[in-house]
Amino acid sequence: MAQPIGIVAGSAEGAALCYPTICLEGVDRLGPHNHAEISIDSHAFAEDVNCIGANDWAGVADLLFSSSQKPANAGADFLIAAGNTNYPAFDLVEQRWPRPGLHLAVEMAKEAIYRDTLNSAGIDHRVPGDEQRQRLNRIIFDPLLKAEFLAPHAGQLHRDDARVERGRLRRRNPEL
Repeated sequence: MAQPIGIVAGSAEGAALCYPTICLEGVDRLGPHNHAEISIDSHAFAEDVNCIGANDWAGVADLLFSSSQKPANAGADFLIAAGNTNYPAFDLVEQRWPRPGLHLAVEMAKEAIYRDTLNSAGIDHRVPGDEQRQRLNRIIFDPLLKAEFLAPHAGQLHRDDARVERGRLRRRNPEL
């Protein structure tokens, strides 16, 4: 029997991606229809968003800590923080967690997945400024949280990509 796992969710989407991954990995490792017991806890995502908007990463860390308690109290032996938006606060809370654990975004960053993927395609990556981030959030993030995947969003992104193409994103490979 696998050890129980706790998912410390930031957003519903992060938890929704993590849960079936654990289940599918369980099937691969433990056999048909078998996986670790899973407990999930999450605050309303608005609490994370409010803290992040106020640049209050200690507040985000407190939310992560609070959400780590419930799966641990339910018997989880290992905790997984799922979500991209709260990962900058993970180093503020990791040592306080009641069980060993990891943050998926931190593990991905250790592997430098994004940077290496972009670099292998000949693309230098840039972090958008505040105004661009707010616009991208309106186009991508906000609809995603409502599970809306609409064609108009693709058009908005295409216009942004064209703008980026002209000046902000340098492509090292002219064939792209």
